[in-house]
Amino acid sequence: MLRLRVQPLLLVPLAWALHCLAAGSARGNGAFPDAQSILAPAERDGEISLATNFGLVSTTDGGATWIWACELPDSNNGFLYQVGAAPARRLYALSPPLGSNDSRLVFSDDRACGWQAAGGRLGGTVVLDAFPDPTAAARVLAIASTGGTAGAVAHALYESRDGGATFTETLYSAPAGDLLTGVEIARSDPRTIYLTVSSGAQFLPRLLRSTDGGAHFATIDLQPSLGGTSVRLIAVDPDRPERVFLRASGAEQDQLAVAVVDAMGGVSVRVVLTATAGRLAAFARLPSKTILTAGALGADLAPALFRSTDGGDTFQPVPGAPHLRALAGRGTQVFGAADFQQDNYALGVSTDDGLTWRALMRFDQVAAIKGCISAACQLSCQTQVDNNLWPLAMCGARDTTTAAGPDGGAAPAPPPGSTGGGGCQIGGRARRGVALGALLLLAALALRRTRSLSQNRHANVAARAWAARHNRDWTSLESESCSTSTPCDPASWSNPKG
Repeated sequence: MLRLRVQPLLLVPLAWALHCLAAGSARGNGAFPDAQSILAPAERDGEISLATNFGLVSTTDGGATWIWACELPDSNNGFLYQVGAAPARRLYALSPPLGSNDSRLVFSDDRACGWQAAGGRLGGTVVLDAFPDPTAAARVLAIASTGGTAGAVAHALYESRDGGATFTETLYSAPAGDLLTGVEIARSDPRTIYLTVSSGAQFLPRLLRSTDGGAHFATIDLQPSLGGTSVRLIAVDPDRPERVFLRASGAEQDQLAVAVVDAMGGVSVRVVLTATAGRLAAFARLPSKTILTAGALGADLAPALFRSTDGGDTFQPVPGAPHLRALAGRGTQVFGAADFQQDNYALGVSTDDGLTWRALMRFDQVAAIKGCISAACQLSCQTQVDNNLWPLAMCGARDTTTAAGPDGGAAPAPPPGSTGGGGCQIGGRARRGVALGALLLLAALALRRTRSLSQNRHANVAARAWAARHNRDWTSLESESCSTSTPCDPASWSNPKG
């Protein structure tokens, strides 16, 4: 944390600069454009959303028309997007508030036109993971951390019964030194809940299981089977609540493991796939029961896709696969988030359970900004124009798909570069340049009186921001790479959330 003392005469230009920078309300986060996850609700045929590090790109007509919703102040640096159960299909994400690096749970009931932050016991916590019950729209679970005694971090599992608006119950409080890293509810038995844990000073892998809705949890030691690796919860088998897919990450490789808990509480754990000198980044169990998992191998991060047709007992490589970041299946289709620079498309589709792929969407095919937030997204839209993601004309195009919202499908405000507007509009990029220049000048003056309270804490905060921007799992990264004496090194991380 840095303390700044600003002279009173500097407050007027400071306010002007901040006003100009905030005039667009929403901005890109400065990272290179990239995809994160795919949302394809089963009962909404034709609706697909690609979550990116600059907002949501969505279609409601099977890919004929694509519309973009930028990140808003309440969805800033959003990641871990999920959709809740029908009929509401509430949209969830984790997002740090502006000016903070501590993520909170946010939700939207109007398909990203507006967002609200979850409250109740999640207030003042850092939300690490969340999982909406796939069978009950009102029930949401979330893992969060709070500052404990003597600077220790305490992890707990919380429950909401109003769709994530407020969390009123604490289902589980982890012992000191244990870090909760993932949570999931079994689709076929919603009273079954799983948690993954990094336990103690050695961060040993544990699996917690409850069969009574979270009233009691049994601990399963995974170290005898998986060693001292970091373990992540990938998925609970939708047909067999006793069967769980896990990702075990070591220094040089990732492993896909399957844990099966018997009626007496015993567990068998088997590694079914090893990504040697690589990382696994995507997983999907398709309606056909084919399982796909994807990642990157070797020093050159070569794309890798593996396919199982026997329920996950064995996997075979799929040649010629794109660079997949995420997977989602619906009906006879499987969607894959690709590397738009290397694969020449952002979203691909397969109709043969992942054997072959074709382009479904390129970013330059996005037709318009979502009508309800078109004015708020103008500055961020210009940023993506500067990134050569789409043409400038897209920022001023009319959204013909939006049926409702504050401004419906109305034409947006003039795109950056037009005249007018509150004394700040000096021509698109020039306005931002003047405002940023003013802030930099003020910062230079103020920094004469600045002192860092903790160099290591500053480094770790920067690392947390890096993790959020790049969709990395901060919990494991913090536990594995950071300490009070050793700041985090973001350049050494390559551990996306499973």
